[in-house]
Amino acid sequence: MKNKTLSIIILGFFSLLFIVYVIVTSDKSSNLQDKRFQKQIELIGKIRFKGEIINKKIYRYADKNYHLISIRLDYSNTKDIYMFNDLCCIKIKNGTAVIPAGVYEPALGEPKYVEVNMNNDDKIKTTYKDGSSTVNICTLDPYGASKQDMNTFIR
Repeated sequence: MKNKTLSIIILGFFSLLFIVYVIVTSDKSSNLQDKRFQKQIELIGKIRFKGEIINKKIYRYADKNYHLISIRLDYSNTKDIYMFNDLCCIKIKNGTAVIPAGVYEPALGEPKYVEVNMNNDDKIKTTYKDGSSTVNICTLDPYGASKQDMNTFIR
């Protein structure tokens, strides 16, 4: 009986250690993601633009299809900018913007129009050809796009 009780106590102790480890690890991961998001928001600043999606390129990254979109700008508070690093990716030149738009999900339909940070709320609104729309957090994450990809539509 003593061996059984001792085994249960030891098992309980290691289970408790495992739970503490999981909590601490997930908290650290969450803090790293929060810091990354804050750095992205600082880099994006108050860049705002909107316009019609005129072209897209689908590319593979991390075993998923992602897409890069080219936008004919109706409005932009930034004339020309090129930012390409591990946190943010955007190019605006001559009234056209190019940004990675995340995982390509054909089930959502073809994207038609995009509004980026228009209310200084760090949101990106995508409107689809069927009239539906989605709103997501805008980080302008590169999603594996390359410098060569960024020059696909604008030279």
